[in-house]
Amino acid sequence: MILVTGGNSQGKLVFVRAEFGFGDEDITDGGACAFEDAFSKPVLDGLYRLIARMLDAAEDLEALVERGLMQNPEIIVVCDEAGCGIVPVDPRERELRERVGRLQCLLASRASRVYRVCCGIPELIKGA
Repeated sequence: MILVTGGNSQGKLVFVRAEFGFGDEDITDGGACAFEDAFSKPVLDGLYRLIARMLDAAEDLEALVERGLMQNPEIIVVCDEAGCGIVPVDPRERELRERVGRLQCLLASRASRVYRVCCGIPELIKGA
């Protein structure tokens, strides 16, 4: 598994498309897909949005991720960074950031490579 992280609108998906040669048909949109389809394609874009939807639906996020990684261990997961900036007043937003951050830590620990993309420039922060 490869994790690609960075701020919102920093070129993460553009990097994945260019570096690995994936097209639209290879990418699952975490903001719109059925939960059970999240890990069905080579790339999952928008893990942050998927987590937000799952929290709203009271779904078991960790179980979904475990099943997804077993189903597709070579997946590339693209996720906005969480926790940088002002702490939200809204308790739901704080919980979302907490869950996203913890899940990114888990994914990074399991990933063969982790990239951080800033201003369209990828930096390999784990792996070779």
